[in-house]
Amino acid sequence: MKQKIFLGIGILLCSIIGFSIYNEFMTNHTYYYTMFSDRTNWKIMIRGIIAILIPLGYILRNKQFSLKKFLITRLPAGLTIFGLAHIIIKEGIIGSSGFVMIIINTLLLYFLGLYLILGITSVGHMINKYRIRLPQQRIQELFLNFGIGLGAFLLIIKVLVSFTILYGAVTWLLFIGLGVAIYFFRKDLIKYQLIIEEQFDSIKQSSLKKDPILWIGLVLVAISLLYYFYGFHLSFIPYSTAWDANHAYMYVPKVIAENHGVLRGNLGVAATPPELRHGFITFWFSLIGAIKWFWLGPDTVAVAMNFLSGIFTLILGLGTIKEIINYFTKKETTGTKIAFYLGRFLLILWLTSGMGAFLVFVDNKTDLGVMAITMLGMLSGLIFLNYIKNNNEPRQKETLKYIVISGVFFALATMAKPTAFIDIVLFGLLLVALWINSVIAIGFGVIVTGMTGILQIANARDLISQETGKRVVIAGIIIVICGIIYTYFQKHFKNLKTTLINIGIWVGSILITLILFKGTHLIYSQIQNNDFGGGNFVKALLLATTGENKLEDQTTIDQLQKNKLGLETCEAMSFTKEELEKNKKKSIVGNEDVGRYVGYGWKEFSKGDGLNIGYGILRLIYPQNDTCYGLNKNAKILCKNSNMVLSFNIPGLKGVLNTLDSDSESYKVLKKALQNAENKGQVTSAVEYRDEILMIKQYYESRSIKTENGKVFVPYRYIIPLNISFNWSLQNLSSYYTDIGFIWLFAMAFIIFGLIYGCIKKDKTLISISSIAILGWAIWWMIGGGILWYGLGLIIRTILSAIMYVNQIFDDSTEDTEKNMLYFFLFLFAIWGIIQLFFNFIRISSQGSGGPFARYKMNTGKTIELDANLQQKESIVNKYDWKDVFDLQFPHYNKFIELVKERKDEDGVFIAGTYIQYFLHNQRNIKQDGMLGRLREEMSDNDSCKTSQRLKNANIKYLVIDPNIGTVGMGEGNETLFHRFFAKLDPVSGKIESHGVISMLMKMKQEGFLDLINTNNLGTKYALELDDNKLKESFGQTLSQEDLIFTRAKLSVARYFQDANNYINFIANMFVERIPTGKAIGDIADVYGKIIDEEKVQTAANTLLQSGQVTTQLLQQTTQNLSQDERLILAQYLSLFNLKRSENAKLQEAVNGILGQSLGGSSQVIVLELL
Repeated sequence: MKQKIFLGIGILLCSIIGFSIYNEFMTNHTYYYTMFSDRTNWKIMIRGIIAILIPLGYILRNKQFSLKKFLITRLPAGLTIFGLAHIIIKEGIIGSSGFVMIIINTLLLYFLGLYLILGITSVGHMINKYRIRLPQQRIQELFLNFGIGLGAFLLIIKVLVSFTILYGAVTWLLFIGLGVAIYFFRKDLIKYQLIIEEQFDSIKQSSLKKDPILWIGLVLVAISLLYYFYGFHLSFIPYSTAWDANHAYMYVPKVIAENHGVLRGNLGVAATPPELRHGFITFWFSLIGAIKWFWLGPDTVAVAMNFLSGIFTLILGLGTIKEIINYFTKKETTGTKIAFYLGRFLLILWLTSGMGAFLVFVDNKTDLGVMAITMLGMLSGLIFLNYIKNNNEPRQKETLKYIVISGVFFALATMAKPTAFIDIVLFGLLLVALWINSVIAIGFGVIVTGMTGILQIANARDLISQETGKRVVIAGIIIVICGIIYTYFQKHFKNLKTTLINIGIWVGSILITLILFKGTHLIYSQIQNNDFGGGNFVKALLLATTGENKLEDQTTIDQLQKNKLGLETCEAMSFTKEELEKNKKKSIVGNEDVGRYVGYGWKEFSKGDGLNIGYGILRLIYPQNDTCYGLNKNAKILCKNSNMVLSFNIPGLKGVLNTLDSDSESYKVLKKALQNAENKGQVTSAVEYRDEILMIKQYYESRSIKTENGKVFVPYRYIIPLNISFNWSLQNLSSYYTDIGFIWLFAMAFIIFGLIYGCIKKDKTLISISSIAILGWAIWWMIGGGILWYGLGLIIRTILSAIMYVNQIFDDSTEDTEKNMLYFFLFLFAIWGIIQLFFNFIRISSQGSGGPFARYKMNTGKTIELDANLQQKESIVNKYDWKDVFDLQFPHYNKFIELVKERKDEDGVFIAGTYIQYFLHNQRNIKQDGMLGRLREEMSDNDSCKTSQRLKNANIKYLVIDPNIGTVGMGEGNETLFHRFFAKLDPVSGKIESHGVISMLMKMKQEGFLDLINTNNLGTKYALELDDNKLKESFGQTLSQEDLIFTRAKLSVARYFQDANNYINFIANMFVERIPTGKAIGDIADVYGKIIDEEKVQTAANTLLQSGQVTTQLLQQTTQNLSQDERLILAQYLSLFNLKRSENAKLQEAVNGILGQSLGGSSQVIVLELL
């Protein structure tokens, strides 16, 4: 009966509840409708399916599968055909050279990846053969050989980078060495080739007839091939334009490779040895960068090879799934086959999901490489468990090899990215659960969860206080004690000594590896920075150090700091360090970037239209209207008095304060708000208390649940696991940062069902696997900020838990009714999985732009040039490289790149928000400040003179800012970023209450401390260059100096304000006004990012405009000495001039086009120089 109940729940989940989940998912993913309606996406997907038939047909029809033929002919043939089809659909093939080059480039990158895999596997096999000598030779050991080789390869790169000897010649020696290893161990590799061929033989046509269930395996192979084809071609790009890759994942390796190692003493990037994950990418930058004549850029190869991490994850995931099934089952059954296929299906669904695919396809992150190394650790540990299980009297030395390798892999994963420490903890808990007692493991897991609150690790400070963390730790200790007592009375301590020794060896191998390859540098750097200590060392060794920057409260502009010293007067003054630092306010940057993805405050649930199971469940749990619920009683009190908070009734709130516990966080928050209110003095409107209201509101909304008017309001932080599927809190619903698809809600439910089912059946396996997966989600919930790539190991643990639950249900379903219910349940789940898979591939199909990026794949492009008659002429470019693409995408960067090409190291560059640093030649003394915490802190006393001095003392000469930073900080959860970016405005007057970076830059320019070098934003250009009288003509003659600063600031980033049209109209009128004088020539050049001689173009324009009649001869004589950029700007200017002179109505349309590109462009830049 229990069996039927669980199967019934599963059917209910995949039917009625499934429809409710799907409806909510589509409500928050409306962009799928647009993707469905785009025929291009369908064409690409159909061509992809056709292309995979080539390798798939060989697998299916060949009597004797040959891995060599498959890898050398069939797979690259299908890959190339898909590449050609993709180009034809997106752009069209340009000439015969384009056709030939796309084939050559595809095959080149394919065989380069194949060479790498074979080479690393050969190196790993060599180390295993002569040093480790693993006792088994199976496909799992093949995976371990690959991992051993990869680990050795990454550590070698790390050493070379640390000693700054990663020269091109050294990199090429390593590359050739991989080939030597392949040659010398080619016969040994044949053994593994036969194992792989045996796997493929199991799904050939004759085998499918004997066992129809193998068709599922064939379909999954087809989907895997399709994933590879898509990923390969979407990763074929000239350079990365994704934010994180441009600022870290590809940027750091690029800088290190270009400088042959770390930049010792650098105040910017790459000053210390990078995380292990960067070594793999660094190798390719160094290798290809050494070939000056190579037609593909180093970035192209690095990004393409980084995509292989997705393939590594897929293959190693399959090995891990297979190994855990082998460990927990006695023999192969239909249930184990279904469980294995389910695991493969879920793994593919993850890799093709919004986040899984875009980590490598678009954002070019290295996190899947970290996940692959993590799975190597899990795989090795599971092999160790299996080896002990299958050998009654195993040789201790042989078995311990696997556990040591497991520890080393986990250590390498942590060195690759500190978030992998979560996976170490969870695997350790699994060992405790399997070898000692699951209750003890759960207790330790609870302790770890509580410790995240006590230590305030990463994002835990937003979710769990230190006091709550202490209580959770105490609860965990109690659970551990109960588990120890239970185990003692059950007499389960039979092999305790051996068990503890094994766990100790595993932990020891992790620590030794970390200390040896990471700790030595940490000790040195911490001693150098005078912050060496036990706690700091351990935290940096196991995790990562994260700084906190936040600007202290500043309610009014300090009158003492309105010092308007001119540049000359300022330079004549000498400030002590104490004087410069006296009025600075410490910057504290919170989790504003995370605020876009997780959300703060309440999520509203209402009945709505259609099926809404979630709302119904919430109403069952919280049935009463107008009631506040929650465990935090003080937050509930604030929630109950929300009307008083929103009106900011001070007398009433003082009464509420007396009802709160004086040592509670609620009390501190309310007391601080009331004190701030008192400091304001007399106010005329409750709007002036906006900040205080927001402070209290955000606190209680994050810690209480409220029902009101039939609606239920739940804190976003309570529903983070659901948010990763539904994207409830995202400003941009198409973001992939938290999106993994609705199917994972089913998988999460399987974990919970597995734990409950295991408890009922007293199944230690299910209890162990499921409870540790749940604990993993809890730990990630605390520290991951709602962004899943901070805990990718959770994906494989979720998969393992789900398949073990399904396998156990299969084994326990003995009656015909139970079997029918089980198959119906799996059928329903498969339907939802197929729908999700379809969504994933439609979404992937929508990626991969045409135009320059497509032409780059062919190394053949089209360019439009202007002849001496200013007539357009299209020509074919046969050496179309990354610079051609760059000049179309980021032309406005070129002026600054050329300006600082030979800059001195001490002439530092301060960069906030742009992509420009990736393309600079000299990478020394470049300081990045994406959240504007550091720059705002330097400006926090609002004193232009002292700010200028501080920046100069820090060797800063140039300031480079992207005004699009403002798009990040527009909601309550991260509006403080906007305050730092622009300014904090008074809620009543709307004027500046506290300066931000933009307003301070305008102030410093107005007072003579800055000069504008370049910007493609005309609003910013006019704000910085126009005199006061010009602004007063349009915005009021009575404007004070402070008003003018505010006006200039708004003019520079006009689109962020409700009265944007007033400022945009001013910019348009000013542009038109500058046409007759010729000043518009420079404006046009700035917008299009063209480097010209303005005087020469102005002279040419005057000659043609004053001639009366422009003859062909005159036109040719006038333009023959102009560059292509100058001809383009001249042609644009002449067109605008004639439209204005003739008062043509099309002038406005032309101006709007220029302003649209200038003010609304996705890539903007402001470059300033300190005088």
